[in-house]
Amino acid sequence: MIETPTLNRLPLLYILDSICQQCNRARRQKDWIYLVSRDLDDILQEIIPDTEPINASAAKKCIKAWRSKSVFTAEVLDPVESRVDVLVAKAPAITERPAFSTKEIMRKIEEERDRHKRQREEGWYRPDPSMEDLGARKRGPSATPGGNKSVGVKGDEFSEMWEKIPIPENREWEILSEDLRRFDAEHGVHL
Repeated sequence: MIETPTLNRLPLLYILDSICQQCNRARRQKDWIYLVSRDLDDILQEIIPDTEPINASAAKKCIKAWRSKSVFTAEVLDPVESRVDVLVAKAPAITERPAFSTKEIMRKIEEERDRHKRQREEGWYRPDPSMEDLGARKRGPSATPGGNKSVGVKGDEFSEMWEKIPIPENREWEILSEDLRRFDAEHGVHL
C-alpha cells in the first residue's frame, strides 16, 4: 500500500483521469485504457482504502465522468462503482460550519494580531531575575520603559541566538578581509 496520507493520494486519481480521458480522445492510444482498466479496482483500492473512505466522493465523480464519456466499459466500471458507493455511504458527512460575519472575522484577526504581538514582546522583554536587583541599583527605578521590565542578559532570545552562532575559522576571516579590500578598491570607500 502507498505510504502517503489518504488526502495526498487524490491527485493520483486526477492524473489517472486526465491520462485516460486524453487517451480516449486520441482513439489510437487505447493501450493505456486497457492497462488501467485491467487494474482499476486495485488502483482505486490504493487511492481509497476501505479504512479511510475520505476520497470516495471524488472518486465517484470521476467514475461518473468515465461512464458518461465512455472511457471504460460498463463491465469495468460496475464493480468499481459498487465498491465506491459503499465507501461513500461509510464516509463521514461533511457538515457546513456557520458563516461568520465580516465584523466577527475582523475581530478575530485583531485578537490574533494582538496575541501574536504580546507573544513576540514576551520573547524579547524577559526579565532576568538574577540581574533585576543589579539593574535597579545602577539605572534607577524608571530606567526601562514600563518601569519593572528589563531586558534580561542571560535569558533573552537574542543572547540565546548569539550563543548558537559558531565562531568563524581563520580562513573565513581571510575571505571576509579579502572581500572587504576588493569592495574598497571597486568603490573607493574604506569602511
